[in-house]
Amino acid sequence: MYAQWLLEKLNLAQDIFCNVWELTNPPELLLNSNESITVILQVQNRTELENIPTILATRNHFKIIVWWTGSQMCEEDVIKAINNGAVAVVCEKQDWQEILQAIRDVQMNNFHYNLIITEALYLYCKRNRILNTHISSPANALGNREKKIIELKRSGKTSREIGEILFLSKKTIDKLFGDMYRKFDCNNFFELLNLYEEKRSQDLI
Repeated sequence: MYAQWLLEKLNLAQDIFCNVWELTNPPELLLNSNESITVILQVQNRTELENIPTILATRNHFKIIVWWTGSQMCEEDVIKAINNGAVAVVCEKQDWQEILQAIRDVQMNNFHYNLIITEALYLYCKRNRILNTHISSPANALGNREKKIIELKRSGKTSREIGEILFLSKKTIDKLFGDMYRKFDCNNFFELLNLYEEKRSQDLI
C-alpha cells in the first residue's frame, strides 16, 4: 500500500526521475539502464541492507535511497545502510515533502542529511564515547533561552507561566523541555536540573 502511494506521488512529480525498487521484483528498466538513476530501495530488515553493496557492485550508476518499511530502525541499521552505500535514509512514516526533499538532495548533492541520520550518528558517537564531555554538557550546549526556562522551572513556575514570561506558548515550552530530555538522556526535569547544576558548579570553580 505504501509503495503504491509513493509510486503515485512520484508519477505526479514531473521534475524528478526516481523509482521504487523491491528486491524481490526489480523493474526491467532499472536493470538495463546505464544512466544515473535514483532508486528508492524498500528495506524491511537488517539482512536486506546487506544487498546494497551487491547492487552497487554491478550498477554503480545507482543512487540508492533506503526506504525503511520494517519495524523500529536503530542507529546500527542507519549506519550500516550508509556504510553499505546508501545516500539517504527515509522511513514510511515520513511525509511526501520530506521524501521529495531527500530525492532532490540526492540528485543535486549526492547525499541527504536528515534527523534519522543525525540522531543515529549522535547515539553511535555517544555510546562509543567519541564525543568530548564538554560537547554534551548542559551548560555549554544549551542556549540562553533553554537555560532561562530551566531557571524558571526550578523557581516553581509552570510551563504556562514560563510561556507567559517568555512570550511563548505552553506547547512550545513543553516541546523545549522534551527536546532537552532527549538530548541529554534525562527522564524528567529533576535529572536535567542535576546535570545543569553539576556543570554550572564546575564552571564556577
